[in-house]
Amino acid sequence: MEAFRALLAIAPDDDQAWLNLGYCHERLDRPEEAVGAWRRAVAVNPDLVEARYSLVVALRSLGRPAEAAPHYRWLKRGDAQAAAELDSLPP
Repeated sequence: MEAFRALLAIAPDDDQAWLNLGYCHERLDRPEEAVGAWRRAVAVNPDLVEARYSLVVALRSLGRPAEAAPHYRWLKRGDAQAAAELDSLPP
């Protein structure tokens, strides 16, 4: 995690570093921090499917489906396979 933070200190627009920092937070059971990192990844690169997918899963699990909805709709339009995978997950 520290490596991603160090990278982001010098390259704050690195969408992959934000994405991976989110995964680190997720693995450490820090869902709010993960959501924050994935939001930054999407802000840097709105077409980053993995970050939007992760946001939908995390926000739904946090009981915030309304916040997940715009990302889900984007996935439905842009990546039918990702949207179908989300549809197969429990709400």
